Amino acid sequence: MLLSPVLAFGQAPRVQFPTQVPEGAPYTAPPAISAPPTYGAPPAGGFDPYTGATATPGPVAADPFAPVPGQPTGIVGTATRFLQDVSFDDAYLFGNNQGSNLAITEMEASATFAIPLFKNPFLVTPGFQANVFNGPNTFGFGTAYPDMPPMTYGAYLDTTWKPQFNERFSADLAIRPGVWTDFHYVTSRSFRIPARALGLYAFSPQVQVAAGVVYFDRLSVRILPAGGVIWSPNPDARFEILFPRPKLAHRIGTIRNNNVWGYVEGEYGGNTWTIRRADGSGDVADYNDLRLSLGGEWITGTGRRGHFEVGYVFNRRLMYRGGSATAYPHGTAMIRGGFSF
Repeated sequence: MLLSPVLAFGQAPRVQFPTQVPEGAPYTAPPAISAPPTYGAPPAGGFDPYTGATATPGPVAADPFAPVPGQPTGIVGTATRFLQDVSFDDAYLFGNNQGSNLAITEMEASATFAIPLFKNPFLVTPGFQANVFNGPNTFGFGTAYPDMPPMTYGAYLDTTWKPQFNERFSADLAIRPGVWTDFHYVTSRSFRIPARALGLYAFSPQVQVAAGVVYFDRLSVRILPAGGVIWSPNPDARFEILFPRPKLAHRIGTIRNNNVWGYVEGEYGGNTWTIRRADGSGDVADYNDLRLSLGGEWITGTGRRGHFEVGYVFNRRLMYRGGSATAYPHGTAMIRGGFSF
């Protein structure tokens, strides 16, 4: 559950870009650590701007621009098996519902399947998200008087296609239709279609550039430009200098054919839901934040993955379509972890 895996299209767990650390996509067993990168096959991307999902499929045939063997998966990779990945991710944003504190627990489960309709298969990922809110305290925000239901949910079907046009040009295209609501107030606004379109050019097996857009289809942010540079200077380093989800990863070591990586990651979190307000009226709530995390990821020789990270969440904002004043919860600490197989 980890251009890294969750930018996440819609959910806070992972505004899912190509993520090398699991954020919610598939993965195939990496080649031997000692194997040198091959030059001559297609990149197939793992850009995931949604929220929540996480890694991407690994290369199966010789892939000249695929991540260096043993590295966490990122924007490059190709699908092979029908069932690519089953992922679980959980995050906790600390808070005690006192004053302007706001605690949130974010949970997500997904499974990714490869549909071999073309040379580059479609990746289909059904997923489900649940968010538990401890607050906000309606008397802690001055005249804002914000409120959230105890839980909100998201159910989506992510479809991704990563065509390879030639040895250097490829793309990462995806749409994620879904319903985001508390299931007490469901309208046409509960249904949204986040999407992304990203073009990639590989200058070499070590350097790729990406450019495109991410369509969040949220109340406060509709669309953002996306892109940057992916640089793998050696088999032990992968730097995804990408907006809106940069990630810098370095291999710490190898234990019994398990690769252990450390990383620093930034992301744009949050989501939008239709909710039933405390006064009984229906509304659309939009929660946003920025996150900076320090974490570790381990990748086994059989393709299983896990990750754990700690971080700080800031620039938090809770707003409503119905006209209530915007509330600004205090910044807080975050812990997050997940695994996939």
